[in-house]
Amino acid sequence: MTRGAARWFGIIPSLLYYGFWTMAAFGIFSFCRIENEREMLAPALSAGLLAVFLYWQIAPVLTASMGASLNLQKLIVYPISLDKLFAVEVMLRFFTVGEMLLVIAGAASGLLFNPLFGGWKAALWIIPSGLVFIFFNLILAAGVRSLVERGFKRKGMREAGMLAFVLICVSPGIILGLKIPFQKLTSYLPLHGLFPWAITAQIWMGIPTLEGGVAFAVWIAVAYRFARRQFYSALREDPFAGRTAIKPGKTGAFSLEVVFTLPNRVLPDPLAAMVEKELRALSRCAAFRLACFMGFTFGILVFLPQAIGHKSKSSFMGEHFLAVVSIYSMMLIGYYTFWNAFGYDRSAAQFYFAAPVPFRSVLYAKNIVAVFIQFIEVSLITVVYVFVPLSFRPFAVAEAFLVTAVSCLYVFAIGNITSVRFPMPMDPDRMARGASSRSKSALLMLFFPVAFLPIGLAYWGRYVFHSDLVFFAMLLLAGMIGAAIYWVGMESAVNLSLNRREEMIAVLSRTDGPLSIAS
Repeated sequence: MTRGAARWFGIIPSLLYYGFWTMAAFGIFSFCRIENEREMLAPALSAGLLAVFLYWQIAPVLTASMGASLNLQKLIVYPISLDKLFAVEVMLRFFTVGEMLLVIAGAASGLLFNPLFGGWKAALWIIPSGLVFIFFNLILAAGVRSLVERGFKRKGMREAGMLAFVLICVSPGIILGLKIPFQKLTSYLPLHGLFPWAITAQIWMGIPTLEGGVAFAVWIAVAYRFARRQFYSALREDPFAGRTAIKPGKTGAFSLEVVFTLPNRVLPDPLAAMVEKELRALSRCAAFRLACFMGFTFGILVFLPQAIGHKSKSSFMGEHFLAVVSIYSMMLIGYYTFWNAFGYDRSAAQFYFAAPVPFRSVLYAKNIVAVFIQFIEVSLITVVYVFVPLSFRPFAVAEAFLVTAVSCLYVFAIGNITSVRFPMPMDPDRMARGASSRSKSALLMLFFPVAFLPIGLAYWGRYVFHSDLVFFAMLLLAGMIGAAIYWVGMESAVNLSLNRREEMIAVLSRTDGPLSIAS
């Protein structure tokens, strides 16, 4: 694939992503345009603006895509006014969740086309209040970003903070899965009163109040004070705060050293040394540890409401819950183990081409570690599954392990190529994915349906013939085909590494400048 073709191919995920949000904005536009009952539109509009507010503040942290930001440690030496730096930092929040601008524009446009609210005359108060709401979110997002980044430098705060954000994110899905009535739910939400989203909704409905305007001004002043204080605290922050020296493993009943040294007992050198190195490196990365923890906690919370919701009747989620969660955990940790296997190596990846070890062995070592971690993940999911209010079936456990094993063959075949073709450096001390882009990450997700197609055929055979034997036979066939595809993918990755090693090393050696982009 030429460089130009690869660049155009990389645009596809962005087009799909923003195309989805454009359609969502059009749906909101249509709803606001035709709705002629104020009693129904008022709470819906306030709830929508509340969702925009939460997404704007929380989504960048949840997705580890903090967006463009200033590297203050590199800019502090320049004769630039700190107030100007703060203004630039606030403006950069536009690029964090631009999709919310589409949503707000869709809602505002729908109200302007709705004659119930005054038609285009309403632009005199809808557009200014919408811009003020956007400005409020920008200021607050700048403060939240500084607070989160400083907090995540503290030992243990990264995992605890991300887990809290994850639980907040998954709670709406759990509520929907439990089928709680919307009317009962809205009574517990802050959709009325002097909250910024409620005030904006009231202004958009054409019923502004003096106390609402005063309250909004107070909210903006508080957000500005908070963001400015966090920004200046980041300037005084020690860039090495929170980093601790590596301590030797503790001796006791159980130590991670047992896991780290296990490859030396079953694998020959230098493969065993590379596997041990990979295990040690990943265990020190906060983002990877969090992804592993989310696999057997967050993954179960995501799909459990759907399985419980169909408890009275047979459903795919209820019958194959363990396998679905196992595949989901593979998607969570896959970015760090096989999609972008050299991300944490960064400039050290050049050693792989200088050492007298075949590059194929390097990929084998990374794949072995990925399989080992994934099977530990499935084992932990199985342990948690025992305490889930679903019927426990031994078949489900065997199914989860076998489906995971076959899936690894396909995703590793693709992942070995993407790790060489689309290397993206990552910082092990940050929860964000370093210099990676959201569009490139979305591009990798497009390969999952292709990778899981043979497994889907096995499930189709089980559904048609109502036989577990047919399922396992087709899964065995999928595994044999997957082994051949894995071998072809390995050869392609090795050949690609010979042609792209200089570019690969150059990309992985990049460091953030005064303007860093983490997504």
